[in-house]
Amino acid sequence: MKSDGIPAAERNAGKRHPAEFRAVHIDLKGMPPRPERLLRHLELYAASGYNALLIEWEDMFPWKDPLLRRRETYREKDIQALVGRAAELNLEIIPLIQTLGHMENVLRHGKYAQHRELDWLNSELRPAGKSAKLPEGMIEEVLELLPQTRRLHMGGDEVAGLGLGHSGRAARRAGGTMQLYFRHMNILAGYLRERGVRPILWADMALTLPPGELKRYAADFDFAVWGGGDLERKAERIRSAGGRIWGAPCFKGADGITSDLPNLDARKKVISAYLELAGKYPLTGLIACGWSRYTTLRSQCEPVEGALDAAVMAGMLFSGESVSGEKISECLRHCGLLEDLTRSKELLSELTRLRGQCRRYLFDELELAAAQKCLGIRKDAKNAWYLLTMKRRLAEYETLKTEFHAHFDRFVSARLVEEYLEERFLPFRRGLKWMQSDCRRYGHPDAEQGYRELFGC
Repeated sequence: MKSDGIPAAERNAGKRHPAEFRAVHIDLKGMPPRPERLLRHLELYAASGYNALLIEWEDMFPWKDPLLRRRETYREKDIQALVGRAAELNLEIIPLIQTLGHMENVLRHGKYAQHRELDWLNSELRPAGKSAKLPEGMIEEVLELLPQTRRLHMGGDEVAGLGLGHSGRAARRAGGTMQLYFRHMNILAGYLRERGVRPILWADMALTLPPGELKRYAADFDFAVWGGGDLERKAERIRSAGGRIWGAPCFKGADGITSDLPNLDARKKVISAYLELAGKYPLTGLIACGWSRYTTLRSQCEPVEGALDAAVMAGMLFSGESVSGEKISECLRHCGLLEDLTRSKELLSELTRLRGQCRRYLFDELELAAAQKCLGIRKDAKNAWYLLTMKRRLAEYETLKTEFHAHFDRFVSARLVEEYLEERFLPFRRGLKWMQSDCRRYGHPDAEQGYRELFGC
């Protein structure tokens, strides 16, 4: 990366109206760092120009209910060490707790099924009423351990099932689904305001309201605009309603639901759009989002160890600095993380290459078998070639897996590294069984040995 590719006008836009907060989003839903590794990351974030941490705790917070914790959950002393180091580095911690949608970590458990908006969906809470006590209790736990909190992100995005299940009657009584949405959020926001904490929401739901209705709620919340399109219209809607605006481009986690590495050019382009927005609207904050899963119950993507350069890039751009590959590398080198990042990217790139080959061989063989079935073909040889090639790639994967653990286990629990790898290669081991079945059905019994002898497969 030799140049940021951003025109000077765009680069300087953020300088004219700098955001008060420049936050990096730490999403702990996938391959969360070991506690001591996270402290190293904080040093890098501070050196990159951030002054805040938006921490999405999920199952890594020491919740009182053990159902909500994973085996590797940070202990209270880990949280205290994080708080202390963040204070030393002048990084404000902003907790992120989902309070309505994307509550999969809670609602997937049978114990909490009674609080689901839709019986069959683990993501959405019934709004308002008794169910509001559930996120309120979670907020209380976080504030007990982080009493210095001044801002708290309540999530609130993508609540697609709102009013379609158990709360349908309540939504009609409230005058509509969004009125019910804000009734729920106001209950929780009132709890926060009593403690001097300012609530933040993702903006997508609020932006569905007509301008006049949005004014009823805008002053009580900060709204974080996310996504890559129509930014000025969204910002203008919030500003006109009297709300405070945050911008939230991604530094990772937006280039594919199971991608291994962020696309830095794509990330830079989106960040540039938000910098231009910051030149036209007085943004309260900018958030460099770093999603680790698209939702709690989906595959992991883009481990942060392979995206530290993207985080540095975003932090520098947020701060109004010009960016080059040399500057990013120097920042990483200064923090002692350049060699680690380089090796992480090598391994993740190799993982992506192997996955792409396995996916292609599997799909090509399945298409071949479909054609053979339609044409009534028996005793062909090509199935065996695909099978042998898949076996070879899976053998390469086993070697790579050993190298992966040797590198990443220092930063992340070995069990979580294994989890990441299995999510990627279990489908191909399953596919290998389909390929073996096709070989028995359509392939010549001597083909596999023949390919080995003649072509060295």
